[in-house]
Parts: sequence; C-alpha cells; structure tokens
Amino acid sequence: MLSLREIHGFALPEEVRKLPKVTVAVQVTFFDFASQSFFGNTYRSEPVPAPTSDAGEDDAWPIEQLVYFTTARKSPKCVGVVEVVASSFSSDTAKEMQYSLGWA
Repeated sequence: MLSLREIHGFALPEEVRKLPKVTVAVQVTFFDFASQSFFGNTYRSEPVPAPTSDAGEDDAWPIEQLVYFTTARKSPKCVGVVEVVASSFSSDTAKEMQYSLGWA
C-alpha cells in the first residue's frame, strides 16, 4: 500500500497557471531497472482542483490517495514511479490538455 497525502515544495509553472479549470492528479506505475521497462497497470488518481495562483512553493497540495498494488516480481531493481499531472479542458477546442509537472 502506498499513501499519498500531500505535495510539498512545488509551484505550478506560469503557462499552466494561465489555463482554464486546471486540475492536478497523480499517476503511479512500476519500473524495472533490470529490463529498463515499465510494467503493470498505471494507477490514475481522481483529479483535484489545482492550487490557486497565489499558492506558494511552501503550500501543501492535498491529494489524499491510498494506492493498493501487487506484483509477482520480487526484484530490488523494481521501483514505483509517481508522476504529477496537470490537466485543463478547453471548451473552445473540446480538447483536454495534459502536462507532466514532474515525477519521482
């Protein structure tokens, strides 16, 4: 089980802050360094409203996600990768745009 509670020390890039109705979500997937490949299904959290434009890098973004996973691989070279993704829907073009904000 992986408990994702908050994101700290992060500010939205200026170009993302300018977009309408921005939401933030996390994605978690596995990576195997031995085979240099991702494996399994990617977990995608429900999106939450992005922090307001006046939120600073010291403000926490609450995400409150519990991620349950299992794998048959038992290698210390397998890790979980967490990515923060911002999304914005444009009603003018009827397209959703996604931006990777970082991963660890």
